[in-house]
Amino acid sequence: MSSSLNTLRDDLIASLHSDQAAASRISDRLGDREFVRHLVEVCEPFDDYTNDPRMEAAYYLSIAPIGSLAAVAASLEGLLRLPLDGETMDSSVSCHLVQCLGRLVAEVGFSPSDDVAHLVERT
Repeated sequence: MSSSLNTLRDDLIASLHSDQAAASRISDRLGDREFVRHLVEVCEPFDDYTNDPRMEAAYYLSIAPIGSLAAVAASLEGLLRLPLDGETMDSSVSCHLVQCLGRLVAEVGFSPSDDVAHLVERT
């Protein structure tokens, strides 16, 4: 596990608990596509952390600039296909990811694959 992802997870947890400095560090980087890819990585199930960083990463993805989101659309769909190895996607994470796909559909005409399209149609 990379130390940069661990640092990001720590910032996400701090942000969730109203740390404005952490929230600003995250918000300031949402236009960086590589950073947005790291947020997607944090959303993946990882046993050493609670759902807190996953939920907060998904929230930040839901407000990321559409150009950054478009670069990770396939990964977002993959996350919504969980369960993976028996772990389910927590609703506090998946609702933000569905919101991301909804924005992609509305703002850039993204066509989700059939197996997740029904999720976007409900939003």
